[in-house]
Amino acid sequence: PPPRSRLIPFAMAEEADAEARAQGLTDRKASLRSLVGGQTSSLSLQYPHKVDATPPPAEEKFSATKLKLVDANGLALFAVGFSTFMFSAFLLDWTGVNTSKGPHFGFHYLIEMLTWGVSVCLVLAGIVQGLNDDLLGFTSYIAHAAILGTIGYNFEEVTQGAPTSDGGPGDFSMVAYLCYAAFYINLVFSLMAVKIAYMFAVLYVSVALMFLFVGFNFAGVIPNDDERTGAKTAGAFCLIVAIQAFYLMVPVLTGKGFLK
Repeated sequence: PPPRSRLIPFAMAEEADAEARAQGLTDRKASLRSLVGGQTSSLSLQYPHKVDATPPPAEEKFSATKLKLVDANGLALFAVGFSTFMFSAFLLDWTGVNTSKGPHFGFHYLIEMLTWGVSVCLVLAGIVQGLNDDLLGFTSYIAHAAILGTIGYNFEEVTQGAPTSDGGPGDFSMVAYLCYAAFYINLVFSLMAVKIAYMFAVLYVSVALMFLFVGFNFAGVIPNDDERTGAKTAGAFCLIVAIQAFYLMVPVLTGKGFLK
C-alpha cells in the first residue's frame, strides 16, 4: 500500500470536492428560493438562464399634418368697406344715385351687392376664421352675411312691387326690426372684440349705430322731409363704418398702422 503521506492529498481533494458539491447544492436551493420570492436574475441561479434577446418593436410615430390657413379678417373688412360705402353713396344721394327718376338711379344695384358680393365674401371669411379657431370672426362674419343678404332679398321684394295691405307698394318697416336686432348683436360683438383690439371694438360699435339709424330710416322714425334727414343720417353712419373698415385693412394686411 502507498505511504500515508501520499494518501493525504487525495483525501483532501475528495473532501474539497464534497464541500464544492454541497456548496453548489446550497446555492441552487437558494436560487430556487429566490425564484419563488420573485427574483429571476440568472446570476442568482448559478446556471445559464435563457434570455429573450429579441429587441422590442419600434414605436410607430404618427405625424398629423396641420393645415395652415391664412387670416381672413382682411377679406371681411374689404366686404364691409365696399358694401357700406355703396350704401352711404345711395343714402347720401351722391351724383343722383338715389333720385328715382334720375338717370343715375342705383337702388337695384344694391340688391346684387348685398345678396351676392358682400354675403359670399363674409361667408368665406367666416368659414376660414372658424377653422382658425376665431370665435368672434366666425360668428360675426356669418351673422352679417345673413343680415345683409336678407336685406338684399327684401329690397328685391320691394322692386318687384310687393304690395301692402292697402294695395300700395311695399316698404321697409319690417326690415327695420332686423336692423334693430343687428344693433344689439353688434354690441355683443364689440364686447368680444375688446379682448382682441380696441379698434375692432370701435368698429363694431359703429356698425351697431349704423344699423340702428338705418332701421330708424326704414321705419320712418327720423322723417325724410325735403332735406332727407333720415336717409342722410343713416348714410353718414354708413360712411363712418366704411372709412374705419378701409383703414383697418392696412394694419391687418400689412402690419403697419395703429390697431390696438
